[in-house]
This record gives sequence, structure tokens and C-alpha cells, in this order.
Amino acid sequence: MATQLGICLASGRDFLKQKCAPKRIAMLQTEVSQYRLKERFESIAKELKVDPKNLDSFLLVESGNHLLILNQGWDEFKEGLKSLKADLLILDPFYTLHQGDENASRDIVRPLTELSRITKNLNMGILLVHHEGKASENSRSRNVIHAGRGSSSFADIPDGIWRLNRKEENLGYLNLSFRNLPHRSFSLKFEGRLWSVAEKVFILVELIKKGEEVSKSELRERYFELTGKKQSSFDREISETLKAKKIERFNKGKEAFFRLSYVPTNKLGHMTNVEPNSSFADFQETGIHSNSNDPANPKNPTPIDTSGVFSQGG
Repeated sequence: MATQLGICLASGRDFLKQKCAPKRIAMLQTEVSQYRLKERFESIAKELKVDPKNLDSFLLVESGNHLLILNQGWDEFKEGLKSLKADLLILDPFYTLHQGDENASRDIVRPLTELSRITKNLNMGILLVHHEGKASENSRSRNVIHAGRGSSSFADIPDGIWRLNRKEENLGYLNLSFRNLPHRSFSLKFEGRLWSVAEKVFILVELIKKGEEVSKSELRERYFELTGKKQSSFDREISETLKAKKIERFNKGKEAFFRLSYVPTNKLGHMTNVEPNSSFADFQETGIHSNSNDPANPKNPTPIDTSGVFSQGG
């Protein structure tokens, strides 16, 4: 997504249906090889109908083979940035660009503070890509802003946080949280190499597994973890999803539960008539058709060394 954003800004193309004024972009990507990065850059540009050869305003900064330590050498780093004369610098990902303990504020505050100063002194925006931590039992108690792994400084210092929650290989949810601007969110789909705004997506359907019965309180926690939205948004989402007959509501004692609605078919694949209050058991012999939404397992690649940071390449 960071590469797609950079190309849209450099070319003046719309990004997620948002107008973009042409800007000068510099990107330092240290997680993949320069060859793979160039390949990714060219394929995304072509899908956006942009000729990569005409993107002089997008600089793929040569990463080299030595570690860029953001805890040291700040003067040299700032001088290099001046030479780029970029409107936006994309650093991806953060964990390869420092040697500190991500869970220790003392190790994280300085690089984040220095980057914040650079944005003001050089009038340059910085997009810092950072990974989320692995899911834990208490992860649902954390709001969207504090979803990133490591120190809370990752949430306290930046002016804005974009959280991309990828529920399936081709579906995602983007939540934008800002210090001084209204929050925004998008339901997304991924096709080819591009993210785009999806048509109406029933988020609750993505949060309930096939055959699962989920209490309202549990479903609310999953919804909040994904979107960070308020109770009123959750209630509205339930109402719309029930109206569209995507989920069913039933009670166990005094507690409300939800499950996916199943449309049974006959042997020819045609829909059969089903009473609205039919139980899940009524559908077992007629054939159940539903898409699995098991998320892809996150990868944890090994950091690579980078240097020669300010020589332009690709």
C-alpha cells in the first residue's frame, strides 16, 4: 500500500478515491531486495496506467548492504534528506532501521522525535511503516491507535496513524486516526497489485467464522479491534447486516448471539425457500455454501542491512 500511495502522489493519480496533487516522493524500503522493489514498483505503476519511466518524481532510494541506524548519525541523515528535496519520505519498515528495543520508550523516543523534527525543519512529510504485534488475549482491549507492537511512543509521537487490518487475502479495513483531523475509515479490496475502495462490505460477516455462534459482547470486541469505532457504529452495523439477512440473531438465556445466515441450495444449485426463523440444524442436509475467512499467517522476515542510503537507484 505504501508503494501504491507513493506512485499516486508522484503521478497525481487518485488514491482510494481521494484526489492527489503531484508531489516528489522518496522511498527507502529495506525489507525486500532492490530488484524485487523495482519489480513491485513497475507492476503497480502499470496497473495504475502510469509509465514507470515518466515517474522522475518518485525516487527509489538505493538501500545498499549496511544497517541504517537511526539512533546515530543524525546530521549525516538530515543532510542526505536535504539533497533528496522530497515532499514525502517513506521509510519501510521501521524495525530494520534501528537497533533499539521496540518495547523500551528510551530506545524509541529519540528516533521518532528526530523524525518529527525533520518534518518541521525540512517541511517534509514522513510515512514510517511499522508492523503490528502478534495477536494476544488482551489485544482486543487495545484501541486502533495503540495496535502497533512495542512502546506506546509509537502512538504518542506521530501526528497520524494508518492501520491496515487485512482480514483475507483480498479484503482489508483501513482506519485513519489523526491528532488534529477527523478520523476516517475505508473497507478495501485487493485485486492484482492494487488496493481500492470496496463497495458495501458487511464487516460483521468477516468477523464470524463459518458455523460459529458469537455473543454480542464478543462480536462488539472484534468490531472495535478492527475498526476502533464507537458503540453507535456497532449498533448501526448490526441493524444493516440483519436487514440484509447476512447474519441471524438468537438468544441463549438473556444474552444475544449471532451466526452467519446460510442460503441452502438444492442439487441443481438453485436457492430453496427457507423460513426466516429456521435453525442452523435445518440447513445441514441441504448444502451450505459460505466463504472461509481465515486470515493469512503473518510473516516475520529477517532484517537486512542497508547503507548508501542517499544514492538514487531504480
